Formats: sequence, structure tokens, C-alpha cells
Amino acid sequence: MPIKHKLILLGVLVFLIAFFQFMCSGSVRFVQMYAAGIFYPLQSVRSLIFSFVPFSFGDCLYILLGLFLLVVLLRWIYFISAFGRSKEKLGSSILYFFIFLAFILLGFIIGWGGNYYKPSLSEYWQLKQPPSRQADSTALVKFHILLTDRLNTIAPKYRQLPEKEVNDLARSWYRGFTNCKDKDGLSIKNSLFGPVLERLGIDGYYNPFTGEGQINNRLPGFLLPFLYTHEMAHQAGIADEEDANLLAYALGTLTDDPSFNYSATLNVWLYTNARVMHRDTLLGKTCLGKLNPLTRRHLDTLDELAKKYDNAAARASTGVYDDFLKANNQKAGVHGYGNVSRSAALWEEKVRTKGRLLLKLP
Repeated sequence: MPIKHKLILLGVLVFLIAFFQFMCSGSVRFVQMYAAGIFYPLQSVRSLIFSFVPFSFGDCLYILLGLFLLVVLLRWIYFISAFGRSKEKLGSSILYFFIFLAFILLGFIIGWGGNYYKPSLSEYWQLKQPPSRQADSTALVKFHILLTDRLNTIAPKYRQLPEKEVNDLARSWYRGFTNCKDKDGLSIKNSLFGPVLERLGIDGYYNPFTGEGQINNRLPGFLLPFLYTHEMAHQAGIADEEDANLLAYALGTLTDDPSFNYSATLNVWLYTNARVMHRDTLLGKTCLGKLNPLTRRHLDTLDELAKKYDNAAARASTGVYDDFLKANNQKAGVHGYGNVSRSAALWEEKVRTKGRLLLKLP
């Protein structure tokens, strides 16, 4: 391809990326059209195709991408070592590489990125905000006590579920309690990178190109029901991490299944306890002391894992993901995960006043 045509192609791709980002950030109507006309149909097709693949196809693509980048790097090293006779080949290779990156970025935006501009679930569900900081703090404390009491009530009924049962039940909760557009296509697979994810402190992730949800199944079983419903939230078009946590919590606590109820309550208890301890250490320790023996053992397990995988690589991956979220309209970054303490407390208020609701998704 002549260099002129390469530059034109790159220019067109950059224009499409900039146009799509501009429209998503400036037009609620455009985001709605994107979700209804592009994301949901595309996600349904991807779910249909990759449901027949028993392993994570997206992980295989990442492996191929890694090999491709390695080959490109080696070629560039060779071209630089023979710069005099290879400078044109080096320039052409670099230009092709930028075109490739532009295609990847455009594919990301079309296949997933537009969802980052949807309204938050708190806004969409019209959750009533506390009138003041004091009221917000009081609500958080009451919510923490509620979670502690609920854990103590549910713990005797808790049992660890097989992964297939977790997957099937999570899908059934989406069918029964939400208006999700792709209820039958929701499914979570084990990641091929389990040991690596442990080192990096990653519990699971959504692949924006294949639409697959992956989980690190090396995690303790009591976390999995919440993590499965969290990753399925991404498959359902929920991009914001706080919203995915909120939806997982709402689903887990609406069900009558004690394992899902326990997992949802425990995961949000962890976020809430961290915030309460920051504001009132004595109250946090008091709630901790009131926990049942099973939950205390589970907390000990999580403490051991946190110590085992507290390393520079995990901190670096968290920093990279924080920057990624902020670059995609998520101002809270990774702190958004913990913001579920506030939104889940508001959700509890709405449930108690209006009863069991159908969870509508933007």
C-alpha cells in the first residue's frame, strides 16, 4: 500500500475514534442509540458464537497479540541495527503499527467503550441522595450494622457452590430480576491466566472484543457468586465498576439463595467496613467483633491472600487500571469499586420502602 494511502487510512481511523468519543461524551441520545443499535446486538452475536467455545477465546487472542507485539519488536530491532538499508521498511512498519493500534482502539470503542458514558445506576434508579454529609455518614453506619447482622443471620445456611451452579444460578437471577437484553448469553469462563491474575490482584475481567467474562477461579469460593454477577453486569452493558458492584449486590440480596446472599453481603461489607474504620475505628472494630465464626474465618483467608500477593506488580496493575478508567469517563477510577457502600445503602432504603423491584438497566 502506498504511503499516501496508509496516511489517509490512519487519518480516517483517528477521525472516527475522535468523532465517536466526542458524540458519546456530549450526547445522551447518541449513547442510547449506541447501546440499542450497536452494543446489545453485537453482544448477543458474540455470546452466541463464543458460548460454543469451552475456554476463553479472548485470552487466546491476547496470547496471539503478545506474540505479534514480540515479532514487531524484533523486526524493529533488526531494522534499527541495519538502519541505512532498512529505514524505509522501519518507517512503513511503524506506520502499519499505528494503523493496527487505531483499528484496535476503534474496535474497543464500538464493542464496549460507549457504555462508559451511560448514566450511573444510582441516577437511573433514582436513588435518593442524603441531604448532608452528616446524614450520609449516619446512613453508612446504619448500613454497616445491617450488613453485619445479615451476615450473622445467613452464615449458618451458607454452602459453597460448584462453579457451574454459580454460573447457572447467576444467569437465572438476571432472567428473573432484570430486563437485561441478553439474558441467555450471559456466561462466565475461567481465565487462562489464573496464576498471573493472582499475582496482579485481579479477580476477573470483561473482554471488550469477544464479549466474554472471565473469572479467576483460584479465589475462595465464597467470593465467586458476587464476582460472577459482577462480570455478568459488564456483559449486560454496565461499564462503571461501582454500578457493576451495585447490580451484583442488588441481585445477590434479592434472591432467596443463601450462598449468593452471603457472598453479596460479605463483598459489600468489606468495602463498607474499610470506610467505617476510616471514620470511626471503634465502631468498625465493634462490628468486626460481632461477626460469626464462619465469616471471621473467611476474613482471615482474605487477609492471608492480601499479604501473599501484596507486591509491586499488583500495585502497578492497579495504577494502570486506575488510569484506564479515568481516561474512559470514570472519574473515581479504581476507587469506584468502594463507592458501592454508598449506593448499596441507598438501594436498601428504596427496597425497604417499595419492596422487591425489577432491576432496569440503562
